[in-house]
Amino acid sequence: MRTVIQKISAFLFCAALACSGVQKTKAPDPILVRVDRLIPKSENLDAVKATVRLVVENPRDDKIQILKIDHALDTGAVAGVIRGSIPSGGILEGRQRAELEFDVRVPLPDDPGSFAALIQKGSLPSEISGMVHFSDGTSTGFRRGGELVTPTLPSFVVHEAQAALYGEGRLEVVLFLRLINDNGFSVTVQGVEYQVFLEDVETKSEQVLGMTLVGGSAQEFEVSTTLRAGQFAPLPAVLKQELIHYRVVGVVSLSQIDRPFEHHGEISIPKPADS
Repeated sequence: MRTVIQKISAFLFCAALACSGVQKTKAPDPILVRVDRLIPKSENLDAVKATVRLVVENPRDDKIQILKIDHALDTGAVAGVIRGSIPSGGILEGRQRAELEFDVRVPLPDDPGSFAALIQKGSLPSEISGMVHFSDGTSTGFRRGGELVTPTLPSFVVHEAQAALYGEGRLEVVLFLRLINDNGFSVTVQGVEYQVFLEDVETKSEQVLGMTLVGGSAQEFEVSTTLRAGQFAPLPAVLKQELIHYRVVGVVSLSQIDRPFEHHGEISIPKPADS
């Protein structure tokens, strides 16, 4: 009889514990983090600066402090994984959404071949990932893939070509050449060397050292040549066909690489005004 009473008492004790409601505390809603944009901001020919914009949302009623952001930008074979940690200290109020931004600098290859191949491709595949840490001990991860646009090299072009005939024995040929920087930042050019050929005869050669092109600008070179009968052997044939062919070859020298160029074209020769 004693054994039965002990079993019943034990059962009643366990039931009482269940009914007394030992309740688990509900975990707070997690702070939401997503990558809004991955923005390239090239500032020179040595590196690409990526600006990462995060959107952080607090679904809770209580405010919370953002302690720091750990991040890793995977650039593959270009620069590997670039890691960093940024302290914050910002306060995110309850039911509030905020934007966080940070920059990651991606160095471009030192090897001229790898550098040229990357610039020619024009983009750098990458993936940003990381964790945002909060004052309550929780953390939220983020991840997003994308592409960073690489800078462009200065280009040397023939902007305009003209010819004018004076009488029967003198032809004036003018070429307007341009060195163009299409980037939004200044580029220092160590030197430009070019040769101008008219009907495969070299008529001009020049070397210009040391210049800086501001973003979106160009430097112009005017090449004027006078061709006279008896001094320029192809002139009779040129006047007969009313066309003259030109070729411009050379190289733009940068600290990272030498960029050769070659341009071909032809210029129509108008008849003299008094003809």
